[in-house]
Parts: sequence; C-alpha cells; structure tokens
Amino acid sequence: MNKTLYRIGGTINTLLAVLHFLFWKLLNWSETLSCLSRDNRSIVYSLNLHCSFLIVLFAYVSFFHNIDMLKSKTGRVLTGFIAFFYFQRAVEDIIFWGIDPVIFTLCMITGVIYSLPLLPIIKKDR
Repeated sequence: MNKTLYRIGGTINTLLAVLHFLFWKLLNWSETLSCLSRDNRSIVYSLNLHCSFLIVLFAYVSFFHNIDMLKSKTGRVLTGFIAFFYFQRAVEDIIFWGIDPVIFTLCMITGVIYSLPLLPIIKKDR
C-alpha cells in the first residue's frame, strides 16, 4: 500500500514540477513581473526554479527510492518533510490567496499521501 502511495505522490510531484517549470510562460512573467525591480524579479525566478527542482527530487525519491523512504530513518524524515512541505503550502494558500479550492485540496491530499506511510497502523511494504 505504501509503495502505491509513493507512486501517487510521485505522479503528483511530477505534474507539479512541470507546472512550475511552465510558470514563466503560463503566467507571462516577462510582462507581468516587469513592474518589479531586477532584484525582486530575480528572486521570484530563482525561488520558483529552486522549488521546481525540489519537487523533482520529491518525485524522484518517491518513484525510485520508496523502499528506502519506508525503511530508513533518513527516508522517513524525508517523507515527513514532504508531508510538511505540502501542508505548509496549503496554509500559505489561505494566507496569500484566500482559498483556491483546487490548490488547497491538492496540497492537503499530497500531504496526507506522504503522512500515511509514517503512521504505525499502516501495513508496511516488504
């Protein structure tokens, strides 16, 4: 069951990474961010790019290192971090945008997906 959760999480992370890499075009940042100073514009670009690669890492470990994520202490810490990352993103959705039901729900579901393998009542994969 946990491997399936990691595969679902990996798929969600892959889709979110692609979306983040496309933000520049989808949100027309060359025009919409032109009112920002060069420093502020660079921060937005840089943080989005780094967040994109972090989400790629989440997808990679979910697909290719899910056994390690289940069995090792480091993997369980990483799993907890990923869950926290998405719960925090859901809270930020409320703070900064009100509630976008799609983003909020997606982040909450992803946080739950990564929380479940950490619960002792969930059957451990072998």
